[in-house]
Amino acid sequence: MRISTSILVILVIFSVAFSSEAQINPPKKRSFNLGLYTGLGGLSFTPIPGLDAQFFKGTIVRIAPGYQVFGAGVSQEVARISPVFYNGFFVLSAYYAKGKEESTTGFSGSADFNRYIGMAGVRFYFGSRFYSSFQGGVMVSNYKDHTEKNETIPYFEFNIGINLFKNFHPRENLAE
Repeated sequence: MRISTSILVILVIFSVAFSSEAQINPPKKRSFNLGLYTGLGGLSFTPIPGLDAQFFKGTIVRIAPGYQVFGAGVSQEVARISPVFYNGFFVLSAYYAKGKEESTTGFSGSADFNRYIGMAGVRFYFGSRFYSSFQGGVMVSNYKDHTEKNETIPYFEFNIGINLFKNFHPRENLAE
């Protein structure tokens, strides 16, 4: 009799466990936001902050002015890291920068360059308005001075920013 009771209890526990659903209801992310960011690598030309404009479906358009450099690009939030950690996203980015820097070929003067940057990484939203991202990838530089020179190197980006509006809408109240 004891064996049949314990088997019945185990069957009830398994049936409840397999029929239950997760009750994760993350807040919805704002579809539009404006932010200022700064950091290292990528399109961060410190100390001048850049501008992020976030649009529908996680598309982020980035504009980065610098002293002798100007950059622009786009990032796309591809997927959430997990349903539980709703504030983290995998991202893909493509940037372009144009500017001048000291000549890298030994000649005096400056060299004009075009840079093409492709990266992948993660982006996290924290607090009510802050965000940060870390990405790695490759940068291709094309220098135009006394001789044409192309350079391909590994590249990274770390930045932190603040949004004008809150990152997420208020949570829905499920108790009603």
